[in-house]
Amino acid sequence: MMRALRLIYGAILMLLCIPGYAQKDWDDVLDRYELITERCIQLRSRITAGEAVMDYSVSELIGELGELRNMLKGASESMTPEQRMRFDSIKSRYEGKTTRQQITVHSPTKQKTKSTIVNAKRDTPPETLAERNVIKLLPAVSNIRPLALESFKPIALAPKTLCHPCQIPEERNPQWTFDLVFDAIFDAKPIPGLFLGTACGKWGGFISARSNFVSASSSYTTNSSGLTQNEARFWGNGSSRFSYNGITIGPLWCPLPWLSLYSGAGYAARILTWQDISGEWALVNDFSKHGLSFEAGCLVSLKRFDILTGVCIFNGISVSAGAGWRF
Repeated sequence: MMRALRLIYGAILMLLCIPGYAQKDWDDVLDRYELITERCIQLRSRITAGEAVMDYSVSELIGELGELRNMLKGASESMTPEQRMRFDSIKSRYEGKTTRQQITVHSPTKQKTKSTIVNAKRDTPPETLAERNVIKLLPAVSNIRPLALESFKPIALAPKTLCHPCQIPEERNPQWTFDLVFDAIFDAKPIPGLFLGTACGKWGGFISARSNFVSASSSYTTNSSGLTQNEARFWGNGSSRFSYNGITIGPLWCPLPWLSLYSGAGYAARILTWQDISGEWALVNDFSKHGLSFEAGCLVSLKRFDILTGVCIFNGISVSAGAGWRF
């Protein structure tokens, strides 16, 4: 008989202890729920203010906040009225219906914990506080799926990237570039020239002009064998003049920001004259030519410095090279 009474008494004590133990467990969960809620509100404020936030610091908090909210909703019947009121107050705080100062806790056992959390938040930066107060979830909620939080505004970011969540890539309008290059072609003698190029985006155009600024005037013609147009013999004094003038235009293609390719056609005149013993000049017709010319090459821009190289096709192939400046 006494043994039976002892068993009944022990069972009654266990039943009386379970509510207090459960209440202590829900207080711990509410502590964690309130801490993560405050952290999410801080992150939301930082993102709204335009600050870049690491995406994993947001996603981890949202996932744990969802699990805690699901667990607390499902266990509302086993909580005390004070605990249910505290849960509703924290949820209202997250949804923006109340402020942190308006949350009141009626449980006498929570006053000390509440003041401890407030003082810790005043003395510790938000990031450090969140790292130091990591509390593992209870085993009972390990298989509960996180709740999708419709009220959380930030946009989900790509994994492990740092960027502004509201940043929209800007479409930059292509800008015009201008190239001024002093070059030369290497024919019988080097011929100086000027290359002007302009482009906007991938395409543009160029114009190049070359001249050695030597007069090509003559009184009659002869050939390299010394026979004049009148079948007379040319008698020279040993003086000669070489004249070159040319102009080319065409398109300019920019496959890379620092590389431009050009190709075009134009007109060129290459004239050789000899002076006879009387001081008159004769055009050497088989050493002189004028007509269509072609030009192609590439332009490399090293920041603002330009390097040009190419070829000119007129009465043979000549190499061109030069250097200049990009504006």
